[in-house]
Formats: sequence, structure tokens, C-alpha cells
Amino acid sequence: MVFLAGGDFSENPPPRITHEADRRLYVHLVRTTIRHLRLLDEIARLFSGRGHQELDRPVRALVLLGLAQLRFLDKVAAYAAVNETVEAAGFLRAGRAKGWLNGVLRKAERELKPGPFSPGREKPGDEGTGGEGKWWPQEASFSLAIRTSHPDWLIARWEKQFGREAAEGISLANNRYEGVTLRVETTRVTPENLARQLEGQAIHTEPHPLLEGALRSGQTLGLLASRPFQDGLFYVQDVSSQVLMGWVAGLLKGKVLDACAAPGGKLTLLAGRGAAGLELTGMDLHPGRLADIWVNQNRLGVPHTPLAAGDGARLPVSSGCLDGVLLDVPCSSTGMIRKYPELKWRKVEADLARYSLLQEKMVLEAGRVLKPGGVMVYMTCSLETEENQGVVNRFLTENKEFTRISFREVPPPPGLKADPAGLITGEGDFQMIPGQDRMGLYGALIKKNEV
Repeated sequence: MVFLAGGDFSENPPPRITHEADRRLYVHLVRTTIRHLRLLDEIARLFSGRGHQELDRPVRALVLLGLAQLRFLDKVAAYAAVNETVEAAGFLRAGRAKGWLNGVLRKAERELKPGPFSPGREKPGDEGTGGEGKWWPQEASFSLAIRTSHPDWLIARWEKQFGREAAEGISLANNRYEGVTLRVETTRVTPENLARQLEGQAIHTEPHPLLEGALRSGQTLGLLASRPFQDGLFYVQDVSSQVLMGWVAGLLKGKVLDACAAPGGKLTLLAGRGAAGLELTGMDLHPGRLADIWVNQNRLGVPHTPLAAGDGARLPVSSGCLDGVLLDVPCSSTGMIRKYPELKWRKVEADLARYSLLQEKMVLEAGRVLKPGGVMVYMTCSLETEENQGVVNRFLTENKEFTRISFREVPPPPGLKADPAGLITGEGDFQMIPGQDRMGLYGALIKKNEV
């Protein structure tokens, strides 16, 4: 409810919910409601005649939670979803709305139709769902943005950039349960052995279809509490990041700065490979987040690298002294909506200009500290042109001493199961768009010309 009023989003169950199954259900219900917020608001309007602006915050939250259970949580019986939601009105001091709430939810329940996977529906078999699915026939007349619960501006941008079919694929992928990818620490355990160890703790994994050696699992909460995680046998890192870092690792030599390093995914991947002659340093704007890197280095047992607090837009480094810079810049994160569904409702199109200004400053700084022959890896988890090709193209146009390296000229990472050409843009940059088993990521390679 705090999020619906403009406050922070939190999916953490309150302390009074102690049973593990109840905690998982709580998290799933909260995320499902936020993920499908626009569709649920529209359904509530149809069945009540009142838009969400006309509803008190607790009443809106309750009707959305009830509708989310009816539509998306097949394992929750319809009568239980209605009854429990109506009873919750008393706890939220909205008892006078019980009759209204009961009427809206009962009407919505009667209109539900059984059926297979339909637009906007989570993938059957995902945690918290099951059965053949349910949907409201009225959904067929909704726009893509309403059906998939995205802002109009995002859908319009993606249709223009990627085409209608790809835009629909992105939006549907964003609404599916975001099971995580495991980066296996192969110097300590094989993927097969790790899978067996996790299976022994009732955590199922399967080989990732995009990258040899990576595993994926839908049991996020259990993974982070497992003994193999505590023993440092794996790191949770999306496959898009693993692929990109595997692709560029061979280009990095000498002194390399990870300028936005926390929580340490890129840094520990490179350090764990033990590349000969690679001198890594990790930096982050927030000193407190350096502790996260240190914890991950300890847990994974990889060599510790120097860590420093610093601003990527004003690097505390002399000009021309580094051989490489990893620049994972702050961005709109529109490629991460699968993991953070609240981003859809937090970001606005005007944010893109603000982010691109910061990104351009950071690229200039990274260019300043590179030696001739040095390489910058520019990365965002955004899908938006202004933050990706736009930033890189402007930098290269205004700074002729730098050249773009096409990913076509670099050997793809070992174990890649996809056609590399499908991950490279026309300009030669790396671009992965969100899918059922991956998040969105962009990468560009910029080299400072030899003197």
C-alpha cells in the first residue's frame, strides 16, 4: 500500500508471517500485484465503475490483491481469495468497504473463464501458479500496454525500436516469474555436482539454455539460504551479464578499473578466472557497498582486489594510466523489469535525458584515464537508445582518438549456445533483450587509438 501511494516498494513479509510457505506466498502475491498493476486496475474499473483515483488507498490495495489471486494464483481457491480479502478490510480500517469489495470480487469471479496461457499470464508451472489458467474475456479488447501492464510510453518506444512482435515478447517476459541464473564457480565444483548438492536440499536447477555451465532455478529464496551458496560454490548473476563478461574478458589486460563494481559480480568473475597479469581494482560511489564486494570475495574464495570509494564521473585516477575500464553506468534499468516490476511505475520518459547526461560524463572520464590501446567496456541494463548507442555514438563523434570495437571482431564466450550474430546490433554492439530466462543488457567496446 505504501508503494501505491508513492512510497518505497518492499516485498519483504512482515515478521508475524513465520511459516516459510506463507512467506513465499506473500512475496509472490505482492510481486504479482505490482507486476500486473495496470491490468488489475482496469479490471477493477470495469467491474466497479470506479477508477483507481476514486478509491481510498487501502480499498484499492485490497481489490487489486483479490483480483490478482483470482486471475494469477491458481493454487488459491476463488472462494478463499474473496473471503480472505474481504476479511482483511477490517484489519486495514476499511470495514465499511466490505460489501462493495465482496460485490466487485464476486462479479469478477463469475466472469473468469478457464483457459490456457493467455496474453499477460505468467508461464504455467511457475512457482505460485498451476492448472490451466484463468482469464477475463474483456482482456482481449485491451491495448498491449494494458494487457501486459506497462506504461504506454515504454510500449511505444519498444515497438519503434524492436518492432511490434519483439515489444510484445519483452512485455510478456517482464511479467513472468524471474527465476535466477547461477554462475557456477567451476574451479571448485562442476555444474553437475552443484546441481546434485542443491537437489539434496530440495532446490531444483536445470542447465541454462543459453550458456554452457550456467544453471537456472525458480526457487530464489531457498538458494540464498542453501549450504552451497554459503560455501561459495555459486554466484547469482543473470545470464546476460555472464555472457557479456565472458565475451570481453579476453580483451582486458594490465591495470583494469571496475568503476561501478558493487556488489561484485563482474569483479569476482574476472578475479576468479585468474587472468595472467590482470591487476583489478574495484570502485563504487557508495562506500558502504564496498563491504558487499568484500563479503562476496570472501564467500567465493576468489583473490581479493583493491577496493576504493569514488565517483565514476570524477575518477580519482591520473590521466592515461589504465589499460581498461569497466563502466556499468547508472541507468533507467528498463532491461531489469522482470526482476524489479516496480520499475515500470517508478520511471518516466523524462528520466532518460537525465541519465544520459550522467552517462556521457562517465564515458568522458573513463576515456581520460585510458592509455593508448586501452579498452573501455560501456554497459547498461537499459533497452533505451538514448542511454546506449546514443551515448556511445556521441562520444565517438566528438572524440576522434577513440574507436568502436565490434563484437563481431571478438571471439564469443565459450559455451554460448545461441548464434552470436543474434546478440550483436548493426553497429557492432552487444544487445540482449529480455526473455523467459534472461534480462536486458547492452554493451559497447571503445578503444583508445594507439599513438
